[in-house]
Amino acid sequence: MLRGESWKTLMKTVPGFEQFNFRAKFLYRGLRDQLDVQRQRVIDVRMHLIWGSAGGNKVDFVSELKKKLEEKTFSPALVQLDLDILDDSYGKVNDYLPPGGLFKDVLVSCMDLVPKMATPKSLTVCSFDPDAGDGDKVARIVVWGGQYPLV
Repeated sequence: MLRGESWKTLMKTVPGFEQFNFRAKFLYRGLRDQLDVQRQRVIDVRMHLIWGSAGGNKVDFVSELKKKLEEKTFSPALVQLDLDILDDSYGKVNDYLPPGGLFKDVLVSCMDLVPKMATPKSLTVCSFDPDAGDGDKVARIVVWGGQYPLV
């Protein structure tokens, strides 16, 4: 939506909406399980990326994110947290949950790093259906960083 590539009719109803210059500021972390055409679209627009892996290959997301944030400024940062980035071992976040997601300690470490190295302007939490199966468990991870026991 921010790039002006989806929900076009709906976005026209938002007062003052303007497309965001995504080439300069977008940094995706954890993209995985994409069709070739989707992957190519991201490559073609030269977005900053830290690819994930649906095949079980481990990616050091915290170190990679730190490197990217040191290379250039992403302030002001519009942070979007798609909860289907979590590993499927935590349960069902929504009806589209590809394998190979982040574990909660990695997710929390990455989210902690952002305000230390960029100035957040907004936070959007999405791609979550609390009725999909494990809503309470996932909500605890997101709200409290998983520091409280899951009862």
